Amino acid sequence: MSKIKALDKNRVDKEHNQRTEESVRESEAALQSIFQRKQAEDALRDSEERFRTALEANPDPFVLYDSDGKVIFLTRPSPGFSGGRLKSNWAKRWISLFLKRTGLKPEL
Repeated sequence: MSKIKALDKNRVDKEHNQRTEESVRESEAALQSIFQRKQAEDALRDSEERFRTALEANPDPFVLYDSDGKVIFLTRPSPGFSGGRLKSNWAKRWISLFLKRTGLKPEL
């Protein structure tokens, strides 16, 4: 093999190795990013589940507003909240107030 061909082969091999190493680093970074995103999504899902469970177990009504003041979440009050009967006038007025702002229709 001539000296020029040997130099060209060495240069090509070196470039190939550099590109391969770069590709491996990019793949590892992408996998790490995917793994971190998956962990964050799982943590968020668990947190949301704990939050919803806590709200649903709370006997008091809970209202969550968005940044514009619109009701985006409303829990159903327990019967104890309205003095023992969910169908009392007081409970109906309370629920009616929030339903007007939301369009939500919880089962009562």
